[in-house]
Amino acid sequence: MKRLMIIFIIIVVIVELFIIAGCFTTIKYQIEMTTDISEILSQVYSMLNRLSLIIIFNLLYLCVMYVLYFKKQEKK
Repeated sequence: MKRLMIIFIIIVVIVELFIIAGCFTTIKYQIEMTTDISEILSQVYSMLNRLSLIIIFNLLYLCVMYVLYFKKQEKK
């Protein structure tokens, strides 16, 4: 069970790094292509929104892993 959790953690971290890298690349390109300040601010807001969703997902993931791992430890 512990190995499975470690493998899942590694997969989640890799996916999140790709999401963050794609988000930054997209926003960098869109900011370079626009001259409107409001559009730049909306892109920055979109990036912060995605990052906050990733943080919420990580917290949910940690709660699930806590329940799975420590509840199993209590049964022993």
